[in-house]
Amino acid sequence: MQRTSAAGRTTLPTRTRASERRIALPTRCLQPLKHHHEQQQRERETTGTTWRPNGHVFTAPQR
Repeated sequence: MQRTSAAGRTTLPTRTRASERRIALPTRCLQPLKHHHEQQQRERETTGTTWRPNGHVFTAPQR
């Protein structure tokens, strides 16, 4: 994620494959993430066509 004055927030690929990471989450993190995902789904249904999916876990309105 990069923020520029011209384009705002932009998601760019990593510079090298070595920069890509997968992490193991502790079991105690899974339920809060599932709850957050369910809440996002409800917000998406409420928002309708103005919802802009970006593939991120945590999203925020454009400012």
